[in-house]
Amino acid sequence: MPMVDRLVQKFEEVLGVDLDGDGVVGKPQPRPAARPQQHAPGGHRPPPQRPQQQQQQPAAGGGAHAHHPQMTFKEAKPKGNVKALLIGINYYGQGKAQLRGCSNDVKTVQRLLRGLGVTQARSYQEVVLSDDSVFPNALQPTRKEMLRAFRWLASNNQPGDTLFLHFSGHGSQTRDLDGDEEDGYDETLLPVDYKEAGHITDDEIFDSLCKPLPRGVRMTAIFDCCHSGTAMDLPYEFVADEPGMASAMARPMQSMRPSARKRQAGGEDRDRGLQAAAGGVQKFCDADVILFSGCTDAQTSADVGNIQKFGVAAHSGGGNAGGACTHAMAKALSDCNGRLTYVQLLQRMRKALVDKGYKQVPQLSTSKPVDLSAQFSFHGVMPSVALPPPPPQPQRRPSHPHATPPPSPPQPQPVHQPPAPPQRRPVTPPPSPPQRPP
Repeated sequence: MPMVDRLVQKFEEVLGVDLDGDGVVGKPQPRPAARPQQHAPGGHRPPPQRPQQQQQQPAAGGGAHAHHPQMTFKEAKPKGNVKALLIGINYYGQGKAQLRGCSNDVKTVQRLLRGLGVTQARSYQEVVLSDDSVFPNALQPTRKEMLRAFRWLASNNQPGDTLFLHFSGHGSQTRDLDGDEEDGYDETLLPVDYKEAGHITDDEIFDSLCKPLPRGVRMTAIFDCCHSGTAMDLPYEFVADEPGMASAMARPMQSMRPSARKRQAGGEDRDRGLQAAAGGVQKFCDADVILFSGCTDAQTSADVGNIQKFGVAAHSGGGNAGGACTHAMAKALSDCNGRLTYVQLLQRMRKALVDKGYKQVPQLSTSKPVDLSAQFSFHGVMPSVALPPPPPQPQRRPSHPHATPPPSPPQPQPVHQPPAPPQRRPVTPPPSPPQRPP
């Protein structure tokens, strides 16, 4: 090694700053060999192993982006194992349901994870599900494969491990059957074969992804799709609209869903899993789970014709379309070197969307009340705060033993089935849309 390089590395170790732009402070450490592939319980297919050179060499068809500017942040590397599941569905050949930017969203997230240093963890596994030929080794994002991938992501984890989930595609709603939704609708994700196999409901997402996770595991999810506000059925939520942002510092989370209020009133003895309650269902998990949604449950999420309008570098192949939420988040993190509080991240995402003329409002939902003034990170324990006790309920006067019982409450009116799945905001079609693989 030349003397100049050794001197630069020595200065980097003393100053703690990357001087030569190689993304490493001091002497580079050799990557440990990948651990052998293991089968997850339940007999489902294990994830394909990522080639070790994928982080440096661009894959065929533009799968990696070493020639583009990298998003580099000064965030500590995860201490445990890391698994990432990235899903991008363009619904090729499905008429008006076809999208153009979802596979590009996967590329942007891959670049984001590299910049955060997540891929440099001691054990990093990544699975991509996509119907785009730019990912030649990806599995098709059918309902069966998505649920199989959910089980892989949620299995064989231990305290200190980090999980990451990104979904870009269509979201919708369907009638709620277990009484845990105030508006009467479950939020859903649409796999590529949703017309034949059906949607994946938020109840299924919680059962397969959140409920099995042990305490000490961190999962961060980003859902860039319509009606995604509470798509993981987590108990605490914060909406980044104007009233929510104005009160962000006064309250840890904007609101609790009805099941969370029941649990808070009932004490900490009902703390785990899926438990029935009068008038609804309680859903709590031991792990630290956080979901960034592209919009509220009642909104649609936009498909952007050119991601460069967010100041994000374009990708090679597949055009420049992408999801507004994904690229608003990538822009916010890259502009501030990854050092933002939770509320600052939401503020910047919201501002980026408003400045570009989008009405969708980002939403945050979590497995526990989060201190929004704490610094955001993709790994580690989420900074939680204690919620104030619920207001006391008025006591009813005991009725006379011979008194006439009160009349029965009126029965709720049946909820009508929602219309066909809403589409992400249409954009001007490109000169030559991407082709499905032969």
